[in-house]
Amino acid sequence: MGHTTSMADEIRVSDEDDISLPLMEVLTGRGFITGKSGSGKSNTTSVIVEEILATGQPMLIIDTDGEYWGLKEQYQMLHLGADDTCDVQVTADHAEIIVTLALEEEIPTILDVSAFLSSEDATTIINRVVTELFRREKRTRKPFLLIAEEVHEYIPEGGGLDDAGETLIQVAKRGRKHGLGLLGVSQRPASVDKNFITQCDWIVWHRLTWKNDTKVVGKILGKDAGQEVQHLDTGEGMLMTDWDEQLRRTQFRKKRTYDAGATPGMGTFDPPPLVPVPREILGRFDKRAIVDPEKRMDDGPADEETATDEATADASADGDEDAPATGAETDDPDANPEDADGEPPAAETQAVPDEAMDADEGGDGGTDGPQEKATEPNQETLADSTSGEGSVEVVESNGGAKSAPAEVVPSQRQPREARPVGRAPRTGTPNQPMVVEFGEMLLHVGRRTSDKIGSLVRRAGTALTAPFSGKIDDDTVESIDASDAVIFLVLAFGFVVLIVALVSVLT
Repeated sequence: MGHTTSMADEIRVSDEDDISLPLMEVLTGRGFITGKSGSGKSNTTSVIVEEILATGQPMLIIDTDGEYWGLKEQYQMLHLGADDTCDVQVTADHAEIIVTLALEEEIPTILDVSAFLSSEDATTIINRVVTELFRREKRTRKPFLLIAEEVHEYIPEGGGLDDAGETLIQVAKRGRKHGLGLLGVSQRPASVDKNFITQCDWIVWHRLTWKNDTKVVGKILGKDAGQEVQHLDTGEGMLMTDWDEQLRRTQFRKKRTYDAGATPGMGTFDPPPLVPVPREILGRFDKRAIVDPEKRMDDGPADEETATDEATADASADGDEDAPATGAETDDPDANPEDADGEPPAAETQAVPDEAMDADEGGDGGTDGPQEKATEPNQETLADSTSGEGSVEVVESNGGAKSAPAEVVPSQRQPREARPVGRAPRTGTPNQPMVVEFGEMLLHVGRRTSDKIGSLVRRAGTALTAPFSGKIDDDTVESIDASDAVIFLVLAFGFVVLIVALVSVLT
């Protein structure tokens, strides 16, 4: 269902000042919100999102820190990711259905990549989704905003773009003519490609204190602004807009939804009730899905649900093979028997990300050690990348494995002990997850180190050859910061030592 929007529609961003932004400029243009940690950058981004959601317009948020699900306190949003805090656990294979729901069916979507243990997996799904979104927008041509958190990781200063970065650059350059806007968010403007920043139609500068960052402000807004930005209060920002060529200092209002990105404190993790996602939307990720989201997300009496859960727990503890497979159904009628009324069982499971189950690959879904008899429902889901979209494998407590639809986890979170958002629960034997996670960490560090060295060498080459080409300027000099210079000198020294050692051996 489409939305009728006029060019006169505006969104308010301040309770103190009469400042608003043209809705169409925000949806289809290029924006940038920046500021150091704690300056109000994330709050302002959430305010923009809240205002757009209030107009009924769709969007897609690339959430790198798992902090945007708090918007679901007041707005219906589809939260996709890789852990049990999401509505649906997804992989890159779900790119087409994600774009269909977000763009064509206009369902505001959060793509939460914070729980992907492998940065390569996160990059792959972002690239697939954004590529599909760009391709579809050429045909649909409807106003749609793509928000990318930590944009410096994808569009860094000095090059070194990965596939996701290349795709985002294309959106920034060509998306507007198709109706696709891009809002980049970063706390380090000095680390973001300056070509992207200078081509933005609107920018919000929150407090910045690092010298390289304030220099960026000074070059774009003038030296005085570079000084002024260092003394902004929390939530206060300098708003630059191309459509009216104005620069205004304003206090952005506080967001009205739950602050899921706040620094955790002591005590329990007790978020508010969240707006549920209709079952027909969740069912799109698996045609055979039988999970009833209304039963686990509504605010009605919990007695019936509790009784159902207890009955399922008793059946599982007794080793009853005819007990309902919680939240899963297969083509085998014996695998998922229906109740006497012909209705599917109501109990649910929570899916476990692929990375957390890597240690069990090659087996039948069980662990290497003996399994104890369960005294409560003990089912884990293991994503099966070869079984098609949304297919997972359910491993029961008795060691049996059954094919089942992709698990949709509750949007209604319950109080629990505080733990970092996006951390996947550990499974398998005690040492297996540690080994797997340590290996992933080494691979991640290796990839990032390789990218850093490659980018550094390119920038160093540009700076060193610039005096001979006559193209040296302040931007070239500042493209190498202090840390880069130290690394470059260490690498150069190591290279010289290696050459001397080789010469000594050969002579």
